Amino acid sequence: MRKLILISCIALSFSGALKAQTLTKGNQLFTLSYGVGSFAKFQYLIGGQSNFSIKGIGQLNAKFEVMKSNYFSLGIGVNYLNYQANWVNKDYLMTYTSVGNYTTLIINKYRRDYNSVSVLLRGNFYFVNKPSFSVFMGAGMGYKYTASYAYTNGKYSGDSNYRLNKILPVGAEASMGTRFAIGKQLGGLMEVGLTKSLIQVGLYYRSK
Repeated sequence: MRKLILISCIALSFSGALKAQTLTKGNQLFTLSYGVGSFAKFQYLIGGQSNFSIKGIGQLNAKFEVMKSNYFSLGIGVNYLNYQANWVNKDYLMTYTSVGNYTTLIINKYRRDYNSVSVLLRGNFYFVNKPSFSVFMGAGMGYKYTASYAYTNGKYSGDSNYRLNKILPVGAEASMGTRFAIGKQLGGLMEVGLTKSLIQVGLYYRSK
């Protein structure tokens, strides 16, 4: 049964790809994708924090672009990323007295809340543009809103929280990707590059 479903899906995708047409001037594309391998989260994985955990949403992406020629498009993209990171740092405090020396374990708990929304103007160059698939690379720049809060809660460090402000509300990205048709106007997408996430996967819809 599983083999039959798999064969049916492949046949459906193949027949859809045959009906697909090359992207041409005036075509419009709508893309929804989800990013994995967030760079913002990755910094904690290499930071050496103990008892580390992270949870969140994103990167969520929505893009709209218009083909200005058979090989170049202009558009706008909106993306969103949210996460909360928690970790624990352990240290020891030495106390020296006339009676003796004492060692006290200090446990500091940290938390980082992060939210980011970007609205970027983007251009893509298609160096492969076939009916069944295309390969492109592009870059974008625009507005980026960031709200990042850091919290500390430890016995000796005290309780504190503060906002980490972004100096300039400017965001940028650069990536390379491919689209493959699974229908006349519907297809899949994968991008790799310097965005909020290393890899993005999703679906696109194109106008006739």
